[in-house]
Amino acid sequence: MTPIEICLYGIFLIAVMFFGTIIGKRMQEATHFAYPLDPVTVILISTASIIIVFDVMFSTALIAVAVLSLLSGYLLGYFINGRQEFVHVTSIDVRTGIPKLKSTPWVMFQNNLGQLCKQDQTWRALWNQWRWKVYHPVVCNSNLESNCTLDIKQYFYPSVAGNTIFVNEVIDTVVPIEVYRSRKLIKLANDTYVPKKVIMKNQTVTSIFIPYGQQVSAMQLVDDIRIMNKANAIIEKLSKENYELRKAVGSQTLYAIGEFLREQASYDPNSLALASRGITKNAELTKHLNVSE
Repeated sequence: MTPIEICLYGIFLIAVMFFGTIIGKRMQEATHFAYPLDPVTVILISTASIIIVFDVMFSTALIAVAVLSLLSGYLLGYFINGRQEFVHVTSIDVRTGIPKLKSTPWVMFQNNLGQLCKQDQTWRALWNQWRWKVYHPVVCNSNLESNCTLDIKQYFYPSVAGNTIFVNEVIDTVVPIEVYRSRKLIKLANDTYVPKKVIMKNQTVTSIFIPYGQQVSAMQLVDDIRIMNKANAIIEKLSKENYELRKAVGSQTLYAIGEFLREQASYDPNSLALASRGITKNAELTKHLNVSE
């Protein structure tokens, strides 16, 4: 190849790689997969690998280099666009003795109906989405906006980084929905007509509960903390007053019981016999005896 041909071939490879980047980006937007593992990409990579092997074995490998450039651009555009939709849904489990931090990667998007949906990274979920329009909607008590980032590094593994959403609880509910009903009707034995074919699919609906701290502004949190501290001070003051009142009531009760027992212990048998006559104290008993005499 002449220098001019090499230069033109290099420009051609750059254009092919740029074209592959656009295709990869579009494919990721259609599949919403975080990594190039969807069925279309797997078929494309397999076909490109076969072409590259045969061209290297039986030709000058010019086509193989062009296909390799196209594939490189495709994977680059797919991977970069997929990382933008990547988000970590993180929750803290305090039901055990040691708090447990659980972070799950999600890819979320809005469908044609404006619903916020989660893309399950499986071929079956992608097929149900393309063929039957069965999405995985996400319902939340607040706006799902990431306000922090997660960056974790482990030995011998690449770092994991991305936007993070802290949640209190995640609940999945499976709802059967009808995706197809044939227009042709069949007659049953009881003279009723039903569709000849009805297809039902299970749709998963995820409910997310966001902590209060992520639903309000920082200024609102500061004001809430001030109010909470004031309420805690009032509670502490009332608790002390309650303790003092309980202590005082307990002392008065013990004093009354002691007086009652003292009076009862000072009675003689005659006073007990005359108790029915309203004479209950020693002084009143003595006065009554003196008057009788």
